Amino acid sequence: MPSNEALGNCYLIYLLQDNKTLITVEGGEYMNVEDRTKNGRICVIHQLLYQIPTKTAYKYISEDRNVSTFLLLASKAQDLDTFKGPNMTVLVPDNAAFSKLAPGVLQNITSNPELLKGVLSNHMADEVFFTEGLTHLRKFTAKSGTSFPVDIKEREVYIGSAKIINADVSILNGVVQIIDTVLVET
Repeated sequence: MPSNEALGNCYLIYLLQDNKTLITVEGGEYMNVEDRTKNGRICVIHQLLYQIPTKTAYKYISEDRNVSTFLLLASKAQDLDTFKGPNMTVLVPDNAAFSKLAPGVLQNITSNPELLKGVLSNHMADEVFFTEGLTHLRKFTAKSGTSFPVDIKEREVYIGSAKIINADVSILNGVVQIIDTVLVET
């Protein structure tokens, strides 16, 4: 059997029905190589990765009542098309995260269009980051250009002060990470 260095990284790749969209799912170390093919390898991994996604970020967010405040903010910003783009990570604060904001902060965000768009773009990246990939980063750079430190504490992944509480929701156009804190300067 070849060494791990010779094998490199293994990825599970799904080819969707339109024969154009490839979704790669990173997240499991392989245990051994079962077969080599002309265009790659088949790897056995130690964990189940992800079901084939059926929803876009927008569809997932619009159907999850626990993140309705985030959807409301995106609607107010007239920025719903942002969630339909390709290859994205969306950090979605749950409704409880918004209730933790200091008094007046949410109203300030909603009444200031530029601040609102900035807060929303703090929660998105134009790359797909599953938690396994995030653990190898020192910082998460959001679409806004703001960088947040990535930290692992007691097997929990944090981006800035936000803990990922529902990880790796695989979607057609990337991944959704539900977080417990809004990424905004107060």
